[in-house]
Amino acid sequence: PLTAITEAQSQTLRLLPWIGKVRPWWQRLPGLFIATALAVTYFLYLHCFFIAGPGLPGIDENAYLVGGKNIVDHHSTGFAPPTDYAYVGLMWVKSEKNGWYYPKYGFGPSLLTAVALWTGGAKHGIEWTYLIGPCCTALSLLAMFLLTRALTNSFFGLLSMIVLGSSITVLFYAIVPNSHAPSLCMVTWGMYMLLRWWQTDSIWRGVLAGFLLGYAVTIRYSEAMLLLPLYPLDMVLSDLAW
Repeated sequence: PLTAITEAQSQTLRLLPWIGKVRPWWQRLPGLFIATALAVTYFLYLHCFFIAGPGLPGIDENAYLVGGKNIVDHHSTGFAPPTDYAYVGLMWVKSEKNGWYYPKYGFGPSLLTAVALWTGGAKHGIEWTYLIGPCCTALSLLAMFLLTRALTNSFFGLLSMIVLGSSITVLFYAIVPNSHAPSLCMVTWGMYMLLRWWQTDSIWRGVLAGFLLGYAVTIRYSEAMLLLPLYPLDMVLSDLAW
């Protein structure tokens, strides 16, 4: 019969080393302060010098915004056109069950828009919906710093967030009200929490990682591919354990 591995052996095989065991918190604090300052400056740069607008030609992003408005109005992303001649953008698909139109992608971006409308109210709600992209992009840079620092050190963490933030693709989608910036935010923070769970065996980090990566799938379906490497990785660890 197969011999069951002990809990200590399982943790030894699963847990990864962490830089925090080598450097105390007061040595890592300056790097975190600089990274936070860079992320805030990046957000202010996007907010003050750029104006949100449409993305690629031929793509209509109104489904994300209108879907959020629909959630606020009647708790659903869909809507029924008032007439057969009403305009419906390319990002909407029709349901054959009730004739309603729903956003082509998941409800994740629309839910973020609804939260901005709820919290901002009648005075600031519409304005805050256009801050989702810049906020998510700035938070992604901070997550990239933390993710890299968890494996190396603060210097390489700062370099990684600078490389990510200076990408023309990231800059482009940071000011477009679509799904890319929120997806980047959920993925980077989800991967960071997953790595920290792998390093600390902390339950709440694992739960938060699952929530963030799961929410990323509700934003863009293709993000489900991020879960595929976990299965062969689990198989490898199981083989090593036995």
